[in-house]
Amino acid sequence: MIALRYGAWDNAKKIVETELHEKGTDLHAATIVGETVGNPFKDTSSVVMNPIIKFTPVLRCECFAHYREDNA
Repeated sequence: MIALRYGAWDNAKKIVETELHEKGTDLHAATIVGETVGNPFKDTSSVVMNPIIKFTPVLRCECFAHYREDNA
């Protein structure tokens, strides 16, 4: 999900330039900022966050199981 959001920022500049033909306007300047912020996050967030998102529920279940055993 995170990578998709930042990918949208990154792709907005392409749409403004190619489809809207608004190069050189304030809208284009705003999309340059979005691309500058979005591109690094798009390239790195999915690599880092996907394993964390997938591993967190497993870790939570394991911790809960051990907690129940200790407090039973």
